Amino acid sequence: MVNGTTLWLWRSAGAAKEFIFSVPAGPLPTGARLLSKEIAMAHTIYNLLMVVIWLPLAGSFSSFLTERITSSWRNQEEKTTDGEYLNERFFATPGIALRVAAKEILRTGEIAIDMLYFAKIAFFKGQSSAIKDIGKKEDHVDALHAKVTLYLSTLLSKQNILTANQSRYLTGLIHVVNDVERIADHAEHIGEFAQAKLEEKLPFSQLAMDELALLYEKILDICKKALVALEADDPLLAKQVLEREMVIDNIQKEMRQNHINRLNQGRCWPGSGIVYLELIANLERVADHAANIGEVVLEGKEELI
Repeated sequence: MVNGTTLWLWRSAGAAKEFIFSVPAGPLPTGARLLSKEIAMAHTIYNLLMVVIWLPLAGSFSSFLTERITSSWRNQEEKTTDGEYLNERFFATPGIALRVAAKEILRTGEIAIDMLYFAKIAFFKGQSSAIKDIGKKEDHVDALHAKVTLYLSTLLSKQNILTANQSRYLTGLIHVVNDVERIADHAEHIGEFAQAKLEEKLPFSQLAMDELALLYEKILDICKKALVALEADDPLLAKQVLEREMVIDNIQKEMRQNHINRLNQGRCWPGSGIVYLELIANLERVADHAANIGEVVLEGKEELI
């Protein structure tokens, strides 16, 4: 492959050379060849060759540059708070600026999912230390949300630097970062329910806990799939996210009915029932936000550069 490419370039250069010297340059008064014209033509043909060679690779090269720029970012999660790589110098190349913002949003989403994990541990295992970790990560998410939103809003305010596709993609990213922030908020709420369960020693039946555990796993799964779909720009995976949201919606309806049945049978403590229903409601909203991210991916994003 390399040898073939090299041979093609060598032959192209030879053909260009023959073309240049075949064009009549016209004699100078001294009879010398008009080198200035030949040099200018050589420069023009060289530029055209570079366009032909690099144009098909522009998208991949942009992705490569973005990865190189971001690969050295933040070995520690806390460094993401300052948002130092959301630099306005990338506005000169909007495609890279959007990719940088998307990277930050994905990192923010990963933190939000971590919060859901900590909330799960707090609720099902009764670990109060996990509740404190949720609060720290919530502050982190809020800071990143504010910086990413400001960055994207500033880029959007720039006139005549974004294509129509880039503008649509940017708007989608603003929606996504808002959804990610809301997922983090719901994780914080679940942590509060875990705190209430722990402090008030609220009893839950094994059946109720099993139902909640099943729903929780599906919520974690849909959130992770939504982020992967966003990162890979995968519409098929995004469609799966929407389908799973519908399944989750049916599950939570069944869980509510089961709760009513337990209440009627006197098998549920009213205080526990309130927490049970609030937890279901928050998990359902998390699924809704994950589905929103899937919808952004499904709307499609064409070439950004």
